[in-house]
Amino acid sequence: MNTEYDEQPVPMTTMDQVIRSFADQYHLTKRESEIMNLMVVYGYSNKELASHCMISEKTVKNHIEKIRNKVGAGSTRKLLSSFIVHQFTA
Repeated sequence: MNTEYDEQPVPMTTMDQVIRSFADQYHLTKRESEIMNLMVVYGYSNKELASHCMISEKTVKNHIEKIRNKVGAGSTRKLLSSFIVHQFTA
């Protein structure tokens, strides 16, 4: 059964839009965007990120370090702070 409702695209949530905007501004890769999303939305630890993404914790740390370098954040806390500021200025 195909209705008009079924044909409508699912709108991105506001958080999805903010994460995409942040990723675009800082030229994050798809994997870096995924890591950022899981950190921001779910508060995942490095171990949880590794398990969810099926990668090693070392690889997670490398991704976070690359994100921090792109954003210019000296720590993960500053990275998350940069995201929060971006959320309200995007």
